[in-house]
Amino acid sequence: MMYNKKKDGAGNDVIDPFIREVCNLGNFLHVNNYKLDGTAYTDTIVEAVVADDIEVEQQLMCDGTNTFVRWFVYVKGNPTQNFVYDTTLAGEKYTPAGSVMVGDCQAGEGCETIVYSAVNGKQITSYRAKFCPGQDPVYYDKDNVEVDVSSISGTLVPASDVDVEKQIMCDGTNIFVRWFVYVTSDPSLNFSYDTTLEGLAYTPAGDVRVGECNAGGDGCETILYSAVNGKQITPYRVKFCPGQDPVYYDQNNAEVDVSSISGTLVPSGDVDVEKQIMCDGTNTFVRWFVYVASDPSLNFSYDTTLEGTAYTPAGAVTVGDCRSGDGCETILYSAVNGKQITPYRVKFCPGQDPVYYDQNNAEVDVSSISGTLVPSGDVDVEKQIMCDGSTTFIRWLVYVTSDPSLNFSYDTTLEGAAYTPAGDVRVGECTSGDCETILYSAVNGKQITPYRVKFCPGQDPVYYDKNNAEVDVSSISGTLVPSSDVDVEKQLGSLAT
Repeated sequence: MMYNKKKDGAGNDVIDPFIREVCNLGNFLHVNNYKLDGTAYTDTIVEAVVADDIEVEQQLMCDGTNTFVRWFVYVKGNPTQNFVYDTTLAGEKYTPAGSVMVGDCQAGEGCETIVYSAVNGKQITSYRAKFCPGQDPVYYDKDNVEVDVSSISGTLVPASDVDVEKQIMCDGTNIFVRWFVYVTSDPSLNFSYDTTLEGLAYTPAGDVRVGECNAGGDGCETILYSAVNGKQITPYRVKFCPGQDPVYYDQNNAEVDVSSISGTLVPSGDVDVEKQIMCDGTNTFVRWFVYVASDPSLNFSYDTTLEGTAYTPAGAVTVGDCRSGDGCETILYSAVNGKQITPYRVKFCPGQDPVYYDQNNAEVDVSSISGTLVPSGDVDVEKQIMCDGSTTFIRWLVYVTSDPSLNFSYDTTLEGAAYTPAGDVRVGECTSGDCETILYSAVNGKQITPYRVKFCPGQDPVYYDKNNAEVDVSSISGTLVPSSDVDVEKQLGSLAT
C-alpha cells in the first residue's frame, strides 16, 4: 500500500491511496500500480509515500465564527511532505474565513468541550459535549446541532476511550480484515466487524484463521524499519530468512546495501509522534515530539505553524495556546478498579484542590471514587493472538503505564465474545506445526534493545538480534518484554522561578 501525495484541482495537498506491485523478473524490476479496486492506477506519481509512514493528528479550531477540524498529516520519513487540511465537524472540506485560533468557538469562560462517542452495538456516533460549571452538559451532533441527551442511542464514553485494532484473516478462500473496536472504560461494549482489503463490508464464508491465505512457504518474514539520522527518518523493508543475512529494500523496493544506509536502523513501530500546542508569547504554534522507544538518544522535536509550515519561536515558550485563561486545566482520568475502568474529568486550578466530575458533569467527592485514579493516557490496550491447544482466541492486555500493578487481561473469541481457555495457553494461532515470530525488547536501565523471538511448538524459543544473528538468551542484558508492552507518554511541566 502506498500514497500519492499530490495537488487537487484547487491546489490543495491530498493523499491518494494505491497499491504498488514490484516483481523481479530476470533481474529486472517490473513495477505496476493499481487502484484499491484492482484496476490500473494511471495518475502521475508526484511523491510516493509508504502507507505505514503516515500519521494523522486532529485539532479542534475556530475561525471566529465556526468550529472546524484541522488535520495534521505527518510523514515520518520526510517531514518536508507534511501538510494540513481543514474539514467541518461532519468531515466536509472547509476553508476558514477569519483568524484561526485553537479550540472550540463555543468554549466560554469556565466551559470546555470534549468529544464523546455513543456506542450502540456496532454503531459509533460522535458528539461534542460542552461542560460549564453548575450546568448540565450540552450535547451537539456532528452537524453542530444541539441534541437532547435522552435522544442519544447507546452508551456515551469519551472518544479517547475507543481504540481500534486490525487483524488480517483468512476464511479459506479470501483474505479480509477483522476490525476490533475496544472501549477502555466499558469492555462490555467491545465489538468487531469484517471488511475486504478495500474496506467494503465482508461476511466470511468458511472457517476463519489468523493471517493471509497464502502465508507460509520459505520461512522468511519482512519487517518495516526506519533509519533515524538526526531529524531525517527514512523507511526500509527488511527481509529476514533463516540462515541468511537480512536483505534491505528502500521505498521503491530497490535492494540496498545496509552499509549505504545513513543513520540508526530501528523497527518502525519504535517511532512515535506526538503534538503539543505551544505559545511563544505572541503566536500559537505546534511542537512535534518524535520519540524512538529503542534508543531515546535519537529523539528530536521540531516546530510548525498551525498551517504546518516550519516555525522558529521568537520568545519564551509555554504550553497551551496564547489566549489568556483562568490558569485552570482539565485532564481526563480513569479510575481502575480490578477489571472496571471509569472515566472522570479532573479540573486543576492554581492554589485550589482538584475538582472531580463524572461523565454527567456532576461534581463528585474523590473519596467516593472506587479504584485507583490514573491519567487516561496511561491506559493502553494491546491484543495478542493465543492458542489453548484447540482454539485460537484473543488475549486483551490492559496496561497502566503509571502503575503496572493495575494491569489486567481478559480473553475473547475471534468474534469478540467472552472466552475461557480450556488448556495450556501459548502465543500464536492454533495452526499445527506453525511457528510465530514476535518482536521483544530487552530493557536494561534506560537502554532498550530490540530482538526477534521465534516460537515453535515443542521447541525452545530462538532469539535473533537486529542483524538476524542468532543469540543465546543468556547473553541478552536486561529484562525481555514484548515490544508491544513498551509504551511512551509525554508530560510537559513548568519550572518554578
